[in-house]
Amino acid sequence: MREKALKKKINELRREIEQRDGKIKAMYRTIDVHKKDIAELKGNRDQINVRIKTMLEEAKNAIDERDKLNKKVSKLKEKKKTVINEVKNISRNIKDKKISRDELNKAARGTNESLQEIIEKKLTALLKENTPLEDEVDLFNKIIEIDERIEKAEKADLIHKDMSKEYKDIKKLNTDIDEIYPKIQSLAQKSQENHEKAMQIYKEVDILRKEANRYHKELMEKYGLMNPLRDDISKLRQEIDSIREELAPFNEELKKIKLDRRELRNEKDALEASKKLKTRGRISMDDLRILLEKNKLDISD
Repeated sequence: MREKALKKKINELRREIEQRDGKIKAMYRTIDVHKKDIAELKGNRDQINVRIKTMLEEAKNAIDERDKLNKKVSKLKEKKKTVINEVKNISRNIKDKKISRDELNKAARGTNESLQEIIEKKLTALLKENTPLEDEVDLFNKIIEIDERIEKAEKADLIHKDMSKEYKDIKKLNTDIDEIYPKIQSLAQKSQENHEKAMQIYKEVDILRKEANRYHKELMEKYGLMNPLRDDISKLRQEIDSIREELAPFNEELKKIKLDRRELRNEKDALEASKKLKTRGRISMDDLRILLEKNKLDISD
């Protein structure tokens, strides 16, 4: 191939390499922009995920506290239920005793004190002298009857005492219930507050997760844009290597042509220097160098 055509071909191949190098540099600039965006998106996503982790731990603590409070509430409610059942049982006993007491009082037809006064009067009358026998028998029978009524009144009084004690027991139990109720309310309120706190955190976490997912999606899109560029760069590098392989023999051929031309020129210069030496008897340093390089310095003359 002639030198001109050879140079044209070499320049064409070099321009192809330069074009591909330019594309590669442009792609790297684009990749650098993507890398910057990726670093920012990744930082935002990771920062949100760290925040989510902290918030979920906080929510877990609130749920654990809620569950502990609920257990205490359950125990207090069970205790309250037990006390209420005890009150109901005592109330039923009082009701039954009240029926018995009222029946005894009805049968006694008077209080123990009033009946005692009556029987004393009857005994006094019985013990009086000159009481007719018929009246004595009647008084004696009435005394026996009143005595039976007194016995019923005494039983009624005993039942009433038991009822009074049980009323006191109920009063104490109702006091216990009154004390349990505000405790339940307080614990239930705290439990609800912890529950609402956890639910609010979960809502905020859902919002943050959506935001983190958005950043992650954008991150994947950036990778999707960047990875093909790397593939294109790899492809262009392969093309450059291929062009360089194609260019190498042309460069060698051009180099050979230049060397041959230089050799020819050196031969010509050496011949002229030799003539100068013969005709003038002296030469310049450049001419001397040329003759020495070409080994044509004949000092025998």
